[in-house]
Amino acid sequence: MTTAKKLPMPAWVFLQSEINPTGDAELAAVPEDRIREACGIIPDFFLIAVLESIDTASRPNVENVSERMDAAYRFGGFRYPFDGTVSPQGVYHSPFEEDGDEPLPPLARFAYNNLELFVYRYAITALRDRSTGEFKVGRFD
Repeated sequence: MTTAKKLPMPAWVFLQSEINPTGDAELAAVPEDRIREACGIIPDFFLIAVLESIDTASRPNVENVSERMDAAYRFGGFRYPFDGTVSPQGVYHSPFEEDGDEPLPPLARFAYNNLELFVYRYAITALRDRSTGEFKVGRFD
């Protein structure tokens, strides 16, 4: 019996991607294929949204890419944004850290030009424009 090799999802091929971009020690112990699996198809929603945005007169930005990601996903995503912040390194800080929410280092980072997408545990996702600092955080579960 032979096992077929899993092909990478398109976003992992066509976008700049990085697993554990902050070098988190806990994530470093997780096998790469498990992190890829945890990201699921979220990065592909980003790729679809970026490609669709290229066809418009305006360059891809947080607003038009988040809207296209929501349209591809159809179940919320950025339509129900989370509060909190994203550090320059990409760590998500919940507004409930005082109540016990720990900062979340990204499982992976995907980039297209000035835009970057961070995928965290619990399907929490952040989209950020590096040039303006604008960002949105949502959940794609």
